[in-house]
Amino acid sequence: MSQVILITGASSGIGQATATYLHQQGFTVYGTSRRKIDGMPFRMIQMDITDDAAIAKGVQEIIEQAGKIDVLVNNAGLGTAGALEETPLADIRNVFDTNVLGVVKLIQEVLPVMRQQKSGKIINISSIGGMMGLPYRATYCSSKFAIEGLTEALRMEVANFGIQVCSLLPGDVNTAINDHRLTVDKNDSVYQDSFERTHQIMNDDVVQGIPPEAVARKVFRLVKKKKIGGKYLVGKPLQKLTVFLKRRLPNSIFEWIIKVYYKV
Repeated sequence: MSQVILITGASSGIGQATATYLHQQGFTVYGTSRRKIDGMPFRMIQMDITDDAAIAKGVQEIIEQAGKIDVLVNNAGLGTAGALEETPLADIRNVFDTNVLGVVKLIQEVLPVMRQQKSGKIINISSIGGMMGLPYRATYCSSKFAIEGLTEALRMEVANFGIQVCSLLPGDVNTAINDHRLTVDKNDSVYQDSFERTHQIMNDDVVQGIPPEAVARKVFRLVKKKKIGGKYLVGKPLQKLTVFLKRRLPNSIFEWIIKVYYKV
């Protein structure tokens, strides 16, 4: 029987591309979406990952149909942009409910299944923004920093059960995230001029980003790989270089580079 793979946020972008590609490679793929979606080549389950009951119901549905879950790809996420001072707490809670707590709850629901199987992989789709703070993305970056810490700790906790965990950190990917990002944009803001310059660069980088299929192919290689490490980058060479520089340069110099690039 083929491996059973659960991918959240599969109605568009990275999630849809990954679910479609893995389905084409012969895997049994279940995708999730907050709303009912028809017409996908893979199986779709309606699941709001901010709803504990919906998560439990969705995982149970997969177990009843397929009998196992070999790979969990935590992809669903919410983007934000804006000055932290002006970001409503409701938006921040929404981001953390989706990007962090939803991931935690789904992992908690899937781990007993994988422990019983004595095998499994959990691939957390993070972001290069989980390795460095980026201007006007404090909420988003901090949620992805949380995923990095979660992944590192969880790897050690579940290794003895035959379960492997990693994070996959994409740079900019050409998806519709610009259309769905929670944006704080105030005409009378003291940050307005700086934010508008940074936001335009942010949006342009997404349009010029790698195709989501490139992320899908990386996930495929991780699924096939016998033993996976803790972190994997996928993106344009310059963005990968940025992570390298973050690790090597004094913080003041690296921060200056980021501020110049984003015209803060």
